[in-house]
Amino acid sequence: MKKYIWIYIIGGLIVLGIGIAGFVLRDQLQSAAQISKLTAELKRDPNNYDAAYGLGVAYFKTHDYTKAVEFYTKASQIKKDSAEALNNLGNTYRKMLRFQDAETSYLAAIATTPTYTTTYINLVNLYEVWAKDNKDKEKEIPTLLLKGIAATKNNPTLLRELIDYYKRIGDQTNATKYQKILDSL
Repeated sequence: MKKYIWIYIIGGLIVLGIGIAGFVLRDQLQSAAQISKLTAELKRDPNNYDAAYGLGVAYFKTHDYTKAVEFYTKASQIKKDSAEALNNLGNTYRKMLRFQDAETSYLAAIATTPTYTTTYINLVNLYEVWAKDNKDKEKEIPTLLLKGIAATKNNPTLLRELIDYYKRIGDQTNATKYQKILDSL
């Protein structure tokens, strides 16, 4: 009986592995088709923001971060007020461990659209990771979040992030202060 159990377990693992490989292959084929389609669109119209941005997304999904940087940069040049392209450029640089470039991209996104909450959160996450090598970056978090809270008129997500930051560093006074503001919304 024990011999058969191992056969079922091994058979199940093989089927699971084939299934996972199928999903990976499907995603790769979809990405390749998307890249081909968007490349053709961008060749027809070199100022097609959606195609450039879409290529950035597609290359990011395939972990080709160098190409993702190329197309997010192109998208941000085509549409200068695109916080999304600049934010995703920052995400790509962060994946590449190019923290200074990521910070520059996030700050540009915030300058372009000060109410784009996602960029503040991404920049806080960057500073938390970067703080392991550069303690000064963590000190910038409250100023950054307060700027975002002011720009977004007390965005609850940013308030929660600020409260969590103060709790993490043991500043219960400020955590309580901002919790009261959050509770009043």
